[in-house]
Amino acid sequence: MAEAALFERENELRLIMDATPALISYINTDFRYLRVNATYEHWFNISADQIAGKKAQDIIGKEAW
Repeated sequence: MAEAALFERENELRLIMDATPALISYINTDFRYLRVNATYEHWFNISADQIAGKKAQDIIGKEAW
């Protein structure tokens, strides 16, 4: 029951993130990506799977960082 509720919340979060026309990402304390939204994928023309685990400055560029 708790797993199903968690899965449902995860799906809701994904829908909200992907519907937002702003760049949204979650990074860890090492500044590595944990999650990005669809806008992030479109903006940088790279899939979320390719972004996950990479350092933020490697994706957005040193100038933007």
